[in-house]
Parts: sequence; structure tokens; C-alpha cells
Amino acid sequence: MLKVKPSPISGFPEWLPAQKLLEAGFVRKITRIFESFGYAPIETAAVERDGVLASKGEINKQIYSIFRPNVDTAAERETGLSLHFDLTVPLARYVAQNHHSLSFPFKRYQIQKVWRGERSQKGRFREFYQCDIDIIGDSNLDLYADAEVAGIIYLVFQELQFGDFVIHLSNRKLLRGIMEVFDISGEGETLEFLQILDKVERSASGIEAIKKLIAERIGKSEKLQSLLDFLLAPDSSNREKLSLLKEAEFESDVYRQGVHEINQVYNRLSDMGCADNRINIDVSIVRGLDYYTGTVFETFLTGHEKKLGSICSGGRFDDLASNFIDRKLPGVGVSIGLTRLLSYIFDKKIITQGKSTPSHVMIAMMDHKNIPRYIQWMQQLRKDGINVEIYIQNAKLAKQLKYADKKGIEYVIIFGEDEEEMELLKLKNMAMKQEQTFPLATAISAISDKIKEGITIERD
Repeated sequence: MLKVKPSPISGFPEWLPAQKLLEAGFVRKITRIFESFGYAPIETAAVERDGVLASKGEINKQIYSIFRPNVDTAAERETGLSLHFDLTVPLARYVAQNHHSLSFPFKRYQIQKVWRGERSQKGRFREFYQCDIDIIGDSNLDLYADAEVAGIIYLVFQELQFGDFVIHLSNRKLLRGIMEVFDISGEGETLEFLQILDKVERSASGIEAIKKLIAERIGKSEKLQSLLDFLLAPDSSNREKLSLLKEAEFESDVYRQGVHEINQVYNRLSDMGCADNRINIDVSIVRGLDYYTGTVFETFLTGHEKKLGSICSGGRFDDLASNFIDRKLPGVGVSIGLTRLLSYIFDKKIITQGKSTPSHVMIAMMDHKNIPRYIQWMQQLRKDGINVEIYIQNAKLAKQLKYADKKGIEYVIIFGEDEEEMELLKLKNMAMKQEQTFPLATAISAISDKIKEGITIERD
């Protein structure tokens, strides 16, 4: 029989146990923070009806449809079912469907795989995990929600310890107001202005370049050119930017509302203890102009902005489920592209990959007649929150120790002939290459205390 050569499928990542353990640890940390603010988990079906997923533009070409290829009927090819491409559309359907059973404001988090038929390349995947949180209101939603979501993201990246990060904060009403005041209108002119803003390099030369481009392509007033100086200024403090936004006094109700809202969100973040150097008032954020209606934020790892881009983005939207329910459901949320972020973190060795097992301890298999004892010790240690495995093969001790070392197991319990004769248990610290013996009668209790000194035990 011809063998099928195993090989990876482009865009569908598979990670080794050490990477999956790190991912699981990060997810636990993220989940703990989400739940500490009262967010509840949900999981929606991987498959949605095509009518639910209906979208415009490029994303519509990336949707994977579901059908059975070996069923030879035309009807099978038109099931009307597809894999979801994000978690926001399923959330909208879920909230509309369960509206009468949910309590509002509805606070949810969702960590699931999504699928997109993109051209696979470095940093872009066809199957990947997204990590979303949202607060959904019924008819209205207080502005505090915007600050809470941004504050949670601050705590998440502080806890993950991937390095310095900055949350870029803006409000969509500021740009809308500016475009209204300076008569930047029409689809072409608006798109031109936003594309220039989106690509600007945050430096003195970059700001001059954007001013020149706007003058050449849009030809607006000197007042707009001056406005860009402080909107994009890399060296201005957040307080200075907020003051300048207020002092501009543009004749636009939309702009004034944006100034009020961004001030409120910034002040609440300060109240939450977010360090000012981790927040950047950045009016040039243009992502989601057609979707977000107020607060918007993007998060970047310092020093990795160009190669990695935004690692977490989101904002305020006015009506989540207008396609499904005749009721206004405003909300605010963010999404972390978990697979893309961790893939970059692993590739750049920003964190050290360690153990390939959750085991803290291995009990060496020295004699099969002692298996009942091994099981008893294993159960006692597990009750203390310690992960234990018994080596299950017949092998010399040296081979067993090599196995434990390769997997990153911190401790090995040894009970050989000599130890049995002297009624002792031996504990080997694999990292320190040190051994310690304990009287058999009290050994497991003492070993448990010793091990807990040197490991971190995660509890629910």
C-alpha cells in the first residue's frame, strides 16, 4: 500500500506540546482576567447559515462552505451552511436569538477558532483562534463600558509579559467631525484622506509627508495642516493632545461629542491605574470607520509595530444585531488574534519555550511489584495539586531520567532496591541535579511540601 507522506497544510497551524502548553497557560491567564470583571464564556457553533454570514467585498470570497463532497447531488453542494470567519457576526445572531434569556448589559468572552480562505503567508492563517470580549447594552450603554474593555486589555498584556505595549486610543467622531468641518466628503476624497492617515509614519518627516500629500491630493486649508501637527505629533503628551483637541473649537457637534467621549474614557483609564506611557491618544486610527461609531483602540507591542501590526483592536458600535432583531443593541468590544500573536511570539523567541508536559513529577518504574505503591503516591500528590506521571515502560533508570529531562519534568521520585531496603524515598531535582532522601513513612507529605516550594500550581 502506498504511504501518504505527512506534511503540513499551509495556513492551518499545528504546534508541538510545548507550544500548546504555553498557549493553554496564556488562555488561562486571559480567562481569569475576563472573569474577574464578570464576563461569562459563550461558544457559538462553528457553522452558520449563509444568510447570517452575508458580507460584502473581499471577506465574502474567504468564506468556507460546508458540504459532503462524496454525495453526488446538486442539493448537497448548496447546503446554505458555512464556517464562521469571525466571532462578531455569530455574537450578533446569538444575542438576537437569545435576547429574552440574557441579562443586559450582556458581558461575554469567547475564545474559538475561525476560518478564512485567505492567501496563506507569514502571519496570516486560514484557521486560527480569536479571543473576543464584548459588552452589549439594550437600547443604551454607558461610556464607562468603553474604558472597562480597554482597561481589561491593559491588564491582559501586562499579565502576559510579552514586553512593552501601547494601547492607541481614539474616537471615530473626531475624524468624522474633522472631515465635516473641512468638507472632506465624497467616497474618493474620504478614502484618500483615511488611507494617507493610515499609512503615516509617526515621526517629524512622516508628519511633513502626510501634510504634503493632503495638500497635493485634497488641497485643504492651512488650518487643517496645523491641526495635523498636533493630531499626529509623536512627542506630545496625552494631556496636551486632549487639550489641543478641545481648544480647536470646531463648529461640529459630532467633533465636540468625540472630544467629550475620549476625555471621559482616558480619565476612567487613569482611574483604573493604567500607566500613561501605555496609552497613546492617536486620532489617526482609521480602522473600522464604517463599523465603529465612537471609541476605537488598537494595541501594539513596542518595537514590533511594523512587522506584527496591531495585536488587539476594537471599539464602540451602535447596533450589533440590526440584521436580526428590531431592537437597538449598542456595544463595545475587542478582539485578540491569538494564533497570529503567539505564532510571532514563538518565531521571534520573545518567550522561552520550556516543558512539553504538564507533569511536575515522574515516579520512576523501578519494580512492577511496587506499582500499587506508585499509584498510592501519585494519588496523594495529585490531591495536593501536583501533576504526576508514572514511567510506564521497562527501562534502566538512566533512560527514565533522560525521558524526564527531555520533557522538562522538574522532579523524579526513585524507589529502588536500596531505598526499599532502607525504607527511604529519593527525590531528584532534575534542574539542580541534586538528590534528597526522606523516611518512607512521611516521605510523600514531605516531598509534596518540597515540590510545592519549587513549582507554580495553577488552580481554578
